[in-house]
Amino acid sequence: MKIGIPIISHNRPKIDKCFCLMIDRLRNDYPDLFVPIAVVSLESDKIVFEEHGIETHLYKNNPVGEKHNYCLRLFRDKCSHIFHVGSDDLVDNNYMNEVIKYADRDIVWGRGLVFYSIKRKAARFWEEPFRNFAGPNKLVSASILDQLDWHIWDDNIDRGLDHASSINLFTVVKTKHIIMIRNIGGLFVDIKSETNINSYEKYMNNGREIGIGHLQKRLPANEWDYLQSLN
Repeated sequence: MKIGIPIISHNRPKIDKCFCLMIDRLRNDYPDLFVPIAVVSLESDKIVFEEHGIETHLYKNNPVGEKHNYCLRLFRDKCSHIFHVGSDDLVDNNYMNEVIKYADRDIVWGRGLVFYSIKRKAARFWEEPFRNFAGPNKLVSASILDQLDWHIWDDNIDRGLDHASSINLFTVVKTKHIIMIRNIGGLFVDIKSETNINSYEKYMNNGREIGIGHLQKRLPANEWDYLQSLN
């Protein structure tokens, strides 16, 4: 099994560094399993990914759907699965272990994410389903992507990419599994900064506030310390 991790980012090097620390952990703890490839739109954005030994490509930033499809196609014939994760998201090993258990399904995803504001140093936990579709941090079989010609977004869209990809994926998905993250002691974090399209404040009425110690207990010290250093 080989799991590709497409990374699409634009003009947020500090968040990229946080993401790369997670990639370092995954590659260290699961040798020869993960294949990350990054696509960025600024020459300066390549630096942090290349410093962490991640293959990096330049591609125009708009439309974002086209950029995402370009990145996805770089994995064709290289991987048995794709782990679709936002470049401002973090997962812990407990979550990853559970996802891998169900790699025989067409698609696997978790329900129960933490929105974390680097400005407020605050977090909210939310596990309501979004239209019963898979959001980010989903494992997708390459056999499903083959049926869609490795093209799961409308090239012209700039927003709502998780929802759009799920609509397309579910036209061919036959088997799936949903993980309740609170039941496995796992962690899935969506880092909110001033560069996000959707701010932390947008979700202030969703879920419940939790102590940031919830994150500290589940992330390695170097990742937690770096996350705390952001402002």
